Amino acid sequence: MKITDKEFYSKYTFVKNSFQKLTDEVILIKKGESNYPKLLAKTDEAPPYLFAKGDLNLLDQKSVCVVGRRNATSASMKNTERLVKSLIKRNIVVNAGLAKGIDTATHITALENGGKTIAVIGTPINQYYPKENRLLQQRIEKEGLVISQFPPCNAIQRWNFPTRNGVMSGLALATVIMEAGKTSGALKQADYSLK
Repeated sequence: MKITDKEFYSKYTFVKNSFQKLTDEVILIKKGESNYPKLLAKTDEAPPYLFAKGDLNLLDQKSVCVVGRRNATSASMKNTERLVKSLIKRNIVVNAGLAKGIDTATHITALENGGKTIAVIGTPINQYYPKENRLLQQRIEKEGLVISQFPPCNAIQRWNFPTRNGVMSGLALATVIMEAGKTSGALKQADYSLK
């Protein structure tokens, strides 16, 4: 496939501009550096870079990943709240994606009960998905940590979300699946955890 100079410089400019739009609050962590999560670095899914916003000290603390369905039952939501409260009482950081349902319940319960939480997002660090969790993501940036393995020039793609499950698993000592459907991303998370 041939690419013209004009096409090359157009793409280069787009990528350069996307990085320049990142605020000073965004920290780039390279695999092999001292602040790269040690557990994650040992996994096959460890990305070469992480984009982070928030309290990097949370990467050095014990964490448990809590995942489940977007359309979770009320019983699963209550069990999630109960589990997260128990974990944070023991000074364990919780991590989750930022989807509706179990992920959202995990973060909100942690924040509202004085705990610490890490949101591992399937979008670039400067984007919000789903849109209704924008305020939650911004709150986690201030009170916890948001990380992404996707550069700011990446488009939001559906395959990013199962890919980021490898990072979620790699950060945690354990993964707890609160509820999962047959084609759930939580089952992908289970695969990564077993590895």
